[in-house]
Amino acid sequence: MQPKPGMPTSPDCSAVLVRLRLDIAYDGTEFAGWAAQAGHRTVAGVLDDALSTVFQVPVQVRAAGRTDSGVHATGQVAHLDVPAESLPRAYPRTRRSGESEFGALVRRLAKLLTEDVRVRDITRAAAGFDARFSALRRHYVYRLSTAPFGVEPQDARFVAPWPRRLDAEAMAAAARELVGLHDFAAFCRHRDGATTIRELQRLDCVRDEH
Repeated sequence: MQPKPGMPTSPDCSAVLVRLRLDIAYDGTEFAGWAAQAGHRTVAGVLDDALSTVFQVPVQVRAAGRTDSGVHATGQVAHLDVPAESLPRAYPRTRRSGESEFGALVRRLAKLLTEDVRVRDITRAAAGFDARFSALRRHYVYRLSTAPFGVEPQDARFVAPWPRRLDAEAMAAAARELVGLHDFAAFCRHRDGATTIRELQRLDCVRDEH
């Protein structure tokens, strides 16, 4: 089979690959971050294992952005290249009425994966789509609790306690100075060939009294 223009191929050009888009959510508390690391439990690692089991070939998930240990995600976008000949392994013998092409695969992964990571949706990627380089923006939320008792137990994984007083108005004023295109080299480790220039489109500091 000859690949069509724009279709990904394996490194040895021997197999046509089908690119899938995955929308993922996870609780990062028990993970050592996103990227696969030998000897550590990571989000990419458990996804790679589950998807390799389904397709019966080694596959690798690539994400729009990597997260550190303890960081959660509700809308992580990733892509996966699967050999075309292995794709039928994702299909059930009979499809449920009204179910999407990969609905059965989403349900199967829900059984293979632990409860702290979910693949919410899977679709065929549009031509030229790359989870990392097609991303237009990324959204982050940081939550602090200034309550004297700390954090409500049911929120303890997602909110950090802060025992000191916070001036939300002063924080919001300072945040406005960071909006726009800036060089953030002072905030990260230098890497050869990597740019530290980013555009911060929005930064809000809001106090929730509830």
